[in-house]
Amino acid sequence: MNSINWRYVVLMLIPGTLWGVAFLVNEITLRSIPPFTIAMARNVLATIPLLGALYYMGGKLPRFGLQWWPFLLVGAFDNAIPFTLSVWAQQYVDSGLATIFVATTPFFTLILARLFIGDEYITPSKFAGVALGMVGVLVLIGPAALRQLGVNFWSQFALLSASACYAIATVFSRSYIREDNKQQTVLEWLTGQFICASAINIVIAFFMEDVTAIQPTTESIVALLVSAWVIIIFAFLCYYRLNAIAGPTYASFVTYLIPINGVIWGAIILGEAITTASIVALLLILLGVAVINGLIRIPYRQ
Repeated sequence: MNSINWRYVVLMLIPGTLWGVAFLVNEITLRSIPPFTIAMARNVLATIPLLGALYYMGGKLPRFGLQWWPFLLVGAFDNAIPFTLSVWAQQYVDSGLATIFVATTPFFTLILARLFIGDEYITPSKFAGVALGMVGVLVLIGPAALRQLGVNFWSQFALLSASACYAIATVFSRSYIREDNKQQTVLEWLTGQFICASAINIVIAFFMEDVTAIQPTTESIVALLVSAWVIIIFAFLCYYRLNAIAGPTYASFVTYLIPINGVIWGAIILGEAITTASIVALLLILLGVAVINGLIRIPYRQ
């Protein structure tokens, strides 16, 4: 048994917690702002302080041209495409089943990392940790959600594709921000991809919605600013930092913490009940974190 790496755990808990809170913040924003406009606005708003911080700290981005294709790829696969697919699909799929599909991201990441990253291996500990987290999500959501499998096939396929997009972006990012061969700093990487994601979401928003006719309330505007300037920036900075030092499989485990945090913050802010299933799910996910972090070691032969 090894000692747990608390640095990794903290970097995992911060985005897991913030993205869990994001669900509650998004509910407020959606009261007067449609979803595609939210995606556009939060990316544009997040880009402004990121650019300011980048140049204040002496960082720089390459000139616009072919050097920007990695930023464009990740901006599309980690933001614009999966968000668009998820928003469209959730019109036809219940949120419980949608959460289960999103929770497949670590499995996609585990496989893709092994295929495309030389030092990433599918060890029993990694597989067991990912599996325990998935079981925890299933316990939290409940097996009844699985009865919808096969219904509205294309919407469910869209959700699965969104999970694959997140995995592709996570694995690809590892090659550009890894600690031992750093091509981009985390801040440079995040700023570049948010610029590209903003450009993509601007096109999507104006194509899908009448942006100029929106009349947001003060409440929704404040929620949008909190989402863009607090939740999104800090969550992504910690997530990509974790990816750089711990690897994509470990970083993708954040996905399992999001629904748990949604339940916890729902109880704290909205007074919703925490059920036995929620407690069991939390314990399973924490056990998965312990296994994948090395606190509980599974012996195997190489």
